[in-house]
Amino acid sequence: MIRSFLYLITLSLWIQACSTAEDQNSQPAALPTEVPIMKVSSSLAMESKQDSIDPILHNRKYRRLKSEIALHLQAIKSDTSLQDEMRYDSLKHYVSHILIDSIFSYWIGTPWDFNGYTDKPRVGEIACGYFVSTTIRDLGVPINRYKVAQKAAAYIIKDLCDPQSIQRFTSFEKMSSLLEQQADNEIFIVGLDFHVGFLFRRRGKLYFAHSNYINSEGVIIEEAEHSVALGHSRAYVLGNLSSNKILFSPWLP
Repeated sequence: MIRSFLYLITLSLWIQACSTAEDQNSQPAALPTEVPIMKVSSSLAMESKQDSIDPILHNRKYRRLKSEIALHLQAIKSDTSLQDEMRYDSLKHYVSHILIDSIFSYWIGTPWDFNGYTDKPRVGEIACGYFVSTTIRDLGVPINRYKVAQKAAAYIIKDLCDPQSIQRFTSFEKMSSLLEQQADNEIFIVGLDFHVGFLFRRRGKLYFAHSNYINSEGVIIEEAEHSVALGHSRAYVLGNLSSNKILFSPWLP
């Protein structure tokens, strides 16, 4: 869930991403609406049956969340008591939790479409590449989400992940063996044959957050071992998003 913003928490080339199309820009103002706490179930297999959600109110709260994130990250940058490594650790910890427990949660239930490029959760459709680039953009990373999303998955990973962490695998089992050695809440981006999404561990389990193309289901967080999309791929490219210090450069003095 979203942690209190009042406290500083110490925190190839052949793979295609299922994303394309042009985008529309919108710059709505943050509204003084209470930011909801998106409670994550113990399994993290989040339900997508949220038809009762008012999409207008949902996006007001999401805009407020983005404003709060910007303020908190700026506070970390401005804290003169933090040494460089402590500042980086705080940023890494905060970014991981805010993505997993908040930003991803807002997008649950947004339908998939090959040409989907919405930047409003649960309004319109979103392709897998746009889900990756938009959530990273909404975190505050200064990227062009359109250009990133329209790249092959291997290039998305190259743009966003620690270059020294990028590896290729021929089976899900081999990739899982590596991920079992990683700490909880480390966030990875994985590229499949024609798909891309996020992988992370929580309480010893591996989860896949992505805009699921199967049956146009859309954005879900599911246990990786039960993911049909992951299981059907013949090749995998994996990169560590959390360990990419360049990603955090906007908030480093």
